[in-house]
Amino acid sequence: MSKVAATANVVGVDFNQLNAMIATVVATTRLAPESVGTAFKTVFARINDIKTGAEDAEISLGNYSGRMQSLGISVLDTAGRLRNTGDVITEVG
Repeated sequence: MSKVAATANVVGVDFNQLNAMIATVVATTRLAPESVGTAFKTVFARINDIKTGAEDAEISLGNYSGRMQSLGISVLDTAGRLRNTGDVITEVG
């Protein structure tokens, strides 16, 4: 939790959502919680790069939103901006 909490908060994932995500992944994969926290930190950092329009982001908003839409998950709001990750997780969960 200590490895990812700040990054999760920046992209809109609250403490309870993060706790549930980490617990689910640890229970399913049997990976160490520290490894799972580091993995989520990387994922959230990349999502934040997309959200802020960082020029060195590894994936574009169009690519990301298109892939998520193919899974039935809408990550863009009505204005075409990236929604808070916590809102998306709540909708999917």
